[in-house]
Amino acid sequence: MSSRKFIYTGNWAQTYNEPGEAAVCVYEYKEAQGEWERIQRVPVEYSISGLWVDTEKYMLYACLEISRFHREEPGGRVLWFRIDQETGTLMPAGQINSFGAFPLDLKLSEHYALVLNHGSNRTPVCGVFVDRDGSIRTGEVFDAATLVLFERDDRGNLTRPRDFYPFTGAGEIPFFQDTVSPH
Repeated sequence: MSSRKFIYTGNWAQTYNEPGEAAVCVYEYKEAQGEWERIQRVPVEYSISGLWVDTEKYMLYACLEISRFHREEPGGRVLWFRIDQETGTLMPAGQINSFGAFPLDLKLSEHYALVLNHGSNRTPVCGVFVDRDGSIRTGEVFDAATLVLFERDDRGNLTRPRDFYPFTGAGEIPFFQDTVSPH
């Protein structure tokens, strides 16, 4: 990569699941002026919950704060961009369902990515459960809070989910943790 200095930012645009004016922006440090100048703005459809850079594969990953991957398909969304090594600018490279609602964290290794999905208490539906004693009951089912392991190819693309861990239980903070939530 060049000796130029870059910062990548993302923003919260509206509210959960609402399209807005979200974007990933690239800033370059201009030594002569002693300030950062925006050199690129890449619009994205929904609010960004986090950004991560892989400096070895020159990729930037963004989690979008949504619970619908596409209109009819549940799940959050992870986007990734190739970083031009000379200019620092971004080129869209892919997206994948996060396999849970509202992805908020991502950890990278050479061959894998872990995505943490927050889940939510929005619009519960009826679920059917079997208790330990064998009795059957109904209960509310909320958006899934999960930790999902994805494979990464040699270029850094997320290719497919390999495993997941669903969080269970609830916390004690009203609204924030009245459902499963990895806080």
